[in-house]
Amino acid sequence: MNMALPLLTLEAFVLDMEAEVETPEIALEAALDLVRASFTEIYLTQRTGGPREQYSDGYSRREELPLPDKPPYTAHIGNLAFEVTEGEIMDFFKECAISNVRIVMDRMEGKPKGFGYAEYSTLDGLKKALDMSGSQFMGRNIRVSVAEPRKCIYELTKSNNCSQGTSR
Repeated sequence: MNMALPLLTLEAFVLDMEAEVETPEIALEAALDLVRASFTEIYLTQRTGGPREQYSDGYSRREELPLPDKPPYTAHIGNLAFEVTEGEIMDFFKECAISNVRIVMDRMEGKPKGFGYAEYSTLDGLKKALDMSGSQFMGRNIRVSVAEPRKCIYELTKSNNCSQGTSR
């Protein structure tokens, strides 16, 4: 990537800002804010396929996916309390035919990331769980949405045997 053009554009922005503000420091800070916003947008585009819509409460929402027509019937559960256990999640969703829970952990620190996945035995169970989105659970309003289907490892590694397993 040719960095000369973005740097010249940034330099022009700073010079422009210096004419409008009291000090060069304020102009530099405005330029840094612009760079941060640009890199955030680039990161979101590369990582998630595009920026997520921001809502008035300051949170972004996952893209709404269609209900699956065959198992597994999996939901993404967000805004979980960091101290929640898989058993507590199973108890909370017991009326929804829940069959499995996985809390996502930070690999470096070994701590929960505040979200996870729950699998339901039936499509009706998944629908009941989706209706519980926004409910209070351990002092937090949880978000429940249809999880993105697991990708075959073949898609991730380009190997020839897709029966080796799946990965998110």
